[in-house]
Amino acid sequence: MAWSGVPFRLVLAVPQVEAVLFHDRAGLERAMGRRIADEDAFEARFRPKAVFRRLVGEGAEHDAPFVEEDADGNVSLRDEIEERSLAVIDALDEAALARMATHPIIREIAAFVAEVEAWDGYEQPVPVRRAG
Repeated sequence: MAWSGVPFRLVLAVPQVEAVLFHDRAGLERAMGRRIADEDAFEARFRPKAVFRRLVGEGAEHDAPFVEEDADGNVSLRDEIEERSLAVIDALDEAALARMATHPIIREIAAFVAEVEAWDGYEQPVPVRRAG
């Protein structure tokens, strides 16, 4: 089969996608319920994932990961830091999310989604005959 016509784009989240969370420091602070030190905010420019995990993990019990199963029987491995991270992300307010949406990574993804939505249709794959 030839190219299926499914559009794709590789988006580089440099240095890491967690940088989006630090794009609105005040919003992240509200979601976390505490201030982020200037030193942490500066370090987050270069190591956002490590800083975010450290901030949400402070005071966490570092027990062994646990297995979680959803209603459909899907199993995932979780730990307390992951649970706290998800809670912080869930606590982000609409204003913070709107400001984070202006981050270049998110703008590039949103532009691609809009481009695909504007695309007029899906091209059926074309069978390719091979010699021999």
